[in-house]
Amino acid sequence: MCKLLYSGRSLTDIAHEAGLSDSAHLSHFYRHWYGQSPSYSRDRESVKFFS
Repeated sequence: MCKLLYSGRSLTDIAHEAGLSDSAHLSHFYRHWYGQSPSYSRDRESVKFFS
């Protein structure tokens, strides 16, 4: 699911790909597991990756 966030697809498409009914369910589960919304995680200015 995280990889899909950076694919440019809509949150609804990502939710369906993950087996969820809509983006609201995606947001609920994502916030539960990661502590932030998927749209916040998608924002490259908010989240930095280190390799």
